[in-house]
Amino acid sequence: MKKILLILVYVLVPVIFLFSQKLVILHTNDMHSKLTGFGPEASYTPMTLNDDETLGGFARLATLFEEEKKQNPGAVFICDGGDFLMGTIFQVAEPQTGFQISLMKQIGYDAIAIGNHEFDYGPENLANVINSGLKKGEIPQLLNSQIQFSVKHTEDDELEKLYKNQTIKPYHIFERNGLKLGVFGIIGKEAVMVAPDAYPVTFTNMFKTAKNIVKILREEEKVDIIICLSHSGIYPDIKTGKMIGEDVDLAKKVPDIDDGFAKELGEFNDLKSLREEIKKNLLQSKQAGSKRELADEIIEQISEKVNFELPESLVQQETLLQLRRMVSVDPRRSNLRDKEIEQMRNEARLKADKNLKNHLILMKIADLEKIKVEDTEVADEMREIAKRNNIPYAQVVEQINREGKREDIKNNLMIKKTVDFLLENAII
Repeated sequence: MKKILLILVYVLVPVIFLFSQKLVILHTNDMHSKLTGFGPEASYTPMTLNDDETLGGFARLATLFEEEKKQNPGAVFICDGGDFLMGTIFQVAEPQTGFQISLMKQIGYDAIAIGNHEFDYGPENLANVINSGLKKGEIPQLLNSQIQFSVKHTEDDELEKLYKNQTIKPYHIFERNGLKLGVFGIIGKEAVMVAPDAYPVTFTNMFKTAKNIVKILREEEKVDIIICLSHSGIYPDIKTGKMIGEDVDLAKKVPDIDDGFAKELGEFNDLKSLREEIKKNLLQSKQAGSKRELADEIIEQISEKVNFELPESLVQQETLLQLRRMVSVDPRRSNLRDKEIEQMRNEARLKADKNLKNHLILMKIADLEKIKVEDTEVADEMREIAKRNNIPYAQVVEQINREGKREDIKNNLMIKKTVDFLLENAII
């Protein structure tokens, strides 16, 4: 699938409530056998840092996963939403070696949904990939809750055996940091339509299946959190600009949020009260958005009148950050041609220049106007963070100090106070 593919985390309200029991979910999608990352193969240097143009790759993922697990022991769940195969020369060796699927387990993946491209060589070859991986040791739990095997045809028999022995399952229960996670895999109708080589395998309706699985996980398995690894997608409507697609429909048709979950938050008697609070917050967000637009306009006018050189190392660092954000927001950008890559880099560079310049201007204004942030204000902000996430204040303070984020909070408050100063005084 070439749309934006994502993980749907059901039961959003309980997730908020359970932040006191920290859970970190790391999710990838549409890896397409890009083991060495995205960028020029010739320049890839996995053994040294910050000296090539490659983004991602399994070596870097492994490092990221390891760091996250060290920071949050026992609280990290790592998953992939499908299409982990097909897209590079590595795919040719997969049926005989199964090295990628076993490698994904070695670097930390817990669960993988099956996407349409896993069937590019047919169900028999997909079974070969999985069996070859099993010969090397453990593999992540494979998930799909809709798969149907043929009674008449034999081409899917080997894959059916893997389903019967639970190498592939409709759902699986994971334990993380005292939480019981129910995780299941879904493939969308549009993805199935572009998987003709899956024949004679067929798939049941994604919405009906999701409802049934969610009911089982909630009522029989008694899980705390339900996670759907959905290999369908969302994309912007051409006319309205709003996000539409099968995952939007899935979220609407299988909400799985009831009054009991609202009560668990401690502040709401029922779901209606929770919705009213959300509506109020959305209105406040809209008003804040208008305020930000005006602030952006003021800063833009100041920026046009000020000229100064930015340190190249700082610009490069911010450009890389922008590139990562662009790819994470739109995974389709991880499969671009050389010309499109160059355009994306230029776009990221422009954003980096603008962000850095605006930041430095605001900090200079703060300095000239003697705008300061007191320790009491930082403490108040941490109390707000604790309140928003229903976490004990002491826990927030401990985590922020441990991660060295106190200065970041102070800088953010400085920026906010400077923006408010600009709005109040209309400096142009």
